[in-house]
Amino acid sequence: MVSRCGGWCRSPDTLGTNPCGGNVCPPKEWVCDSNSCEGIERRIRDLLERGNYCGKDEDCMAESYGCPFGCENLLNRNYEGIKEVEKLSEKYRKKCPACFYGCAISPKGAEIVCRQSKCVDIRY
Repeated sequence: MVSRCGGWCRSPDTLGTNPCGGNVCPPKEWVCDSNSCEGIERRIRDLLERGNYCGKDEDCMAESYGCPFGCENLLNRNYEGIKEVEKLSEKYRKKCPACFYGCAISPKGAEIVCRQSKCVDIRY
């Protein structure tokens, strides 16, 4: 039997953790923990990936949710998941170990364009 979950799964007989591919867990004897740091991080990454879509350049914007989610995240400005990303990233910062890295200046305006239905930074 397959169970639904919104987080991170791990086998009770192994030490490692594995992402729930598409939020579907392995058999029910596996434990899903959407409140673990790994589960929160996985959910944020999934939301960020789903939010990078566009139909035209004006759809795109850059946001930063801090380490470990990249220096900037390119998203559709009308993406309905932004509020959930903000809420989860705040939870992640409060609960999980801090990480730091240096970032270049974030792209602005015409540096973010829509290419093949994805927002991209044309500086790279």
